[in-house]
Amino acid sequence: MNILNVNNYAYPRGGVEKYFFNLTQLLEIHGHNVFPYSIDDIRNIYKEQHFPRGIDLDNPSYLDVVHFLYSKNTRSKLSEFIKVQQVDIAHLHIYHGQLSTSILAPLRRAGIPIVQTLHDFKLVCSNNILMSGNKFCDDCSGDKHWKAVLKRCNRGSFLRSAVSATETYLSRLLGGVDFIDQFIAVSNFQRNELIRLGIPKDKVSMIHHSVDVEPVNFKKGKYFLFVGRLVREKGIYDLILAYSYLGKNSPPLIVVGDGPEYVNLCKLVADKKLN
Repeated sequence: MNILNVNNYAYPRGGVEKYFFNLTQLLEIHGHNVFPYSIDDIRNIYKEQHFPRGIDLDNPSYLDVVHFLYSKNTRSKLSEFIKVQQVDIAHLHIYHGQLSTSILAPLRRAGIPIVQTLHDFKLVCSNNILMSGNKFCDDCSGDKHWKAVLKRCNRGSFLRSAVSATETYLSRLLGGVDFIDQFIAVSNFQRNELIRLGIPKDKVSMIHHSVDVEPVNFKKGKYFLFVGRLVREKGIYDLILAYSYLGKNSPPLIVVGDGPEYVNLCKLVADKKLN
């Protein structure tokens, strides 16, 4: 089978990209032809002349904002690509923000079935993570994404939140739900939340991420272990605060990872006298 594997980025950037690479390798091991597709970037592991240009999300220009909402360049590049390569099915990961919803129309016109592994809650939340500020939030349930603008969910910015909400509405209008044949949640919790917040039940399956079962070196003993990117939404603050109540005789907590909250977490550890 010829599989188009689509993700915004094709270089090591985070957990999504790790899964993207692993899935490509796993499918190839099982005899499938896989065509990775992403934006063009000098750091890419995969190179392809039909990759569209990316945009600057940190300091976007007016043109970047337009491409964030809908990229004609991406639509054109992908249309050319699927004319050159025979594609039996498209497997999407995260495409909003860089490739944009513009990828859906060429696939739909070509009659290519589309599945998407959901690495976040973008379908039901303009801020992607069901959080506003530092708290759980599902106020956008029922396509009320304008609430994300009022709450300034994207980096505390009214303008960024307005663009995110607009993109979410536009994505829905252009087939972000209707054109996808099957969504793949990565946990039962995610599947249940998506259904609760409005995604049709029969369109959401669940497949856990694969796990490398090759032997790894580890130290046997009693300890707690956190492995992941150091961002608030992964619960690392809650974990450290909960651990602080266990007392000095509890097994050690080992944190493996890095991220934007590293310095703040170090301060929290010092304040709680845990180091």
